[in-house]
Amino acid sequence: MENKILVADDSPTIQKVISITLANKDYILDSAHSEQELLEKVGTHDYQLVLLDYNLSETATGLDLTKQIKKDNPNIHIMAMLGTFDSVDDNELEDAGFSDKIVKP
Repeated sequence: MENKILVADDSPTIQKVISITLANKDYILDSAHSEQELLEKVGTHDYQLVLLDYNLSETATGLDLTKQIKKDNPNIHIMAMLGTFDSVDDNELEDAGFSDKIVKP
């Protein structure tokens, strides 16, 4: 089975940093630069992990996007990528279906 990771972030810099960081690992990386692209890709591909920019969408929160993804893909792991000054409740993240969180550089 291929280990597929979807990096959902609208920042080309973050996309590049993650790509470089995981370049020598046995993962297939894909990218989504918008909410629409994220939802299309998780609906048509089999990812083991989504690295989700918590603030990817201007209309939905990271919590909302995660709940939506998990409804159709309950086994997918989703990691919240937070900005340095994002304030989130760990219980809300867990309840929404996030597997974990990291703070972006």
